[in-house]
Amino acid sequence: NNNNNNNNNNHNTSLLHLELSRNYIDSKGMIAFANALEKNNTLQRLGLLLLSSSDTLTHRIMETYNSIGNDVALAFVRAVSKNNTIEYLSFTGMDNRGAIAMAAVLKKNKSLRGLFVPSNKVGNLGIVAVADALRINTTLQYLDFDRSTNVTNVGFMAMEHALKFNSSLKRIYLSNETTRYLLDTCVKARYAIGDM
Repeated sequence: NNNNNNNNNNHNTSLLHLELSRNYIDSKGMIAFANALEKNNTLQRLGLLLLSSSDTLTHRIMETYNSIGNDVALAFVRAVSKNNTIEYLSFTGMDNRGAIAMAAVLKKNKSLRGLFVPSNKVGNLGIVAVADALRINTTLQYLDFDRSTNVTNVGFMAMEHALKFNSSLKRIYLSNETTRYLLDTCVKARYAIGDM
């Protein structure tokens, strides 16, 4: 029994930042990180992005991205709902269901300062749900839904409207395949960055 107790207590107590982006971690690996995050009470930053804005979309990267289902997003949503230390989280693979679930968490979460979920399949339904949550959330400062393939002006306008009720947000990145917006709350302005 003593050995079992020692094994259960052997967990990280000092790691604050873990950046593993661009390592092509598959769904199982990302879900394992999400499950660990549920129990972790020290990690403040976790980066698991498959792509960065400067990456060329190679066949290998797209195969990995397409293999990541919404189960990854839902696992991270569950983790963030149980974790009160994570401040910055980045991962790839979310659709409307994941965004709607994350919106529910954002209404209650008090630790998350930055959420970065680029290259996703979130559309207007998910973006509107997140925008609605941002009217309540008072801690999130940075939100990145860059390359949201299914978002239209409805989603862009919902985010812009949310800024009227949220004083903590500093920047929102939101784009689809043709238009990219930077919503900069420091100057309360929307910048159309241009065609992609």
